[in-house]
Amino acid sequence: VGRGKNRRSWDESYQDLLKFHQEHGHFNVPINYAPDPGLASWANLQRSNYRSQVHGRNRKGKTVREQNQKLIEIGFNFHIDLEG
Repeated sequence: VGRGKNRRSWDESYQDLLKFHQEHGHFNVPINYAPDPGLASWANLQRSNYRSQVHGRNRKGKTVREQNQKLIEIGFNFHIDLEG
């Protein structure tokens, strides 16, 4: 996530995701999640970054690999089932 006035750091969003998981027991943040409307977009961006890394299209290098590893360690689901 960028570094503008209204933007959170990656680590801040990661902590918010951990809080969401603690409260809800999963990582599938709904798009309309009122307490934190940007968290679903952030989670989906992480899924996109992961897919790019897996398919060799990652241009952000080591940082994204390290972030993906942190998400893997907490059991983040990079592939979600939109039907179920």
